[in-house]
Amino acid sequence: MRPRRTKRPTLPSPDEIYGGGVTGNRMRGEFTYRVDIHEALQRRHERGMSRIDDAGYWRDGNGHSWRVPYGVRAAFGNTLTFSQIASEYPFYVQWRHPSKNGGPPRTLTRSCSSLGAACAFIVAHLTDVDPEAFIVCRLGFYIPSPLLGKFPRRMGPQQKMHYWCPRCMAPRVFRRTSGDQWFYANKKILTTDRHGNPDYQWKNVRLALIECTRCGLNNRDNKFRASNQPVTKVKVRATRRARTTRRRRR
Repeated sequence: MRPRRTKRPTLPSPDEIYGGGVTGNRMRGEFTYRVDIHEALQRRHERGMSRIDDAGYWRDGNGHSWRVPYGVRAAFGNTLTFSQIASEYPFYVQWRHPSKNGGPPRTLTRSCSSLGAACAFIVAHLTDVDPEAFIVCRLGFYIPSPLLGKFPRRMGPQQKMHYWCPRCMAPRVFRRTSGDQWFYANKKILTTDRHGNPDYQWKNVRLALIECTRCGLNNRDNKFRASNQPVTKVKVRATRRARTTRRRRR
């Protein structure tokens, strides 16, 4: 006999899951401990990667396509934190919309419930309006592991200094904030060890407050500081196990 297929239990609608908090965009208390709901939201997050082809494009049936940035493609493989699951709209799309009367373009945003929904919104509505439209994660993701230790770096035709922005999930230009603002934080400083080899040491230094020119994230964020620090490679030598001889009983 064939084993019976267990039917996956039906999950409540988003209107039932969310609606708590002051703004009404937080998960209700009775669903915060539901593991099945957390797993379903994680599957929905990872499902968006299947819409991206081998060339890195998200395509729809109407002939529109959008090249998904590398940071967004890497974010599909990350595990969502509880704060991202508990928020109904953890992502939003930002673009510049041209004015009808010939004035300066307006900056508009659209909240999205998932990363895949944000990509689908750009492909369906913004490919002809603003080719530079981008996705912002409100809580941010750490830099992808293949890019560790490669930022900050100078990029572009003007060779401007770029930092990795955890919210934009892309390299961005950061600039000083208005006013003379400073703060203290730990930073890796290049020094030399006792053998004269280059080495990094953590030191508490005074840093100028800078912010992203796109989303406004500043360098006080711990994910920003972790993503824009040099990485030291350490070789670990394999150790041999000492052989233990058992004495035979006579």
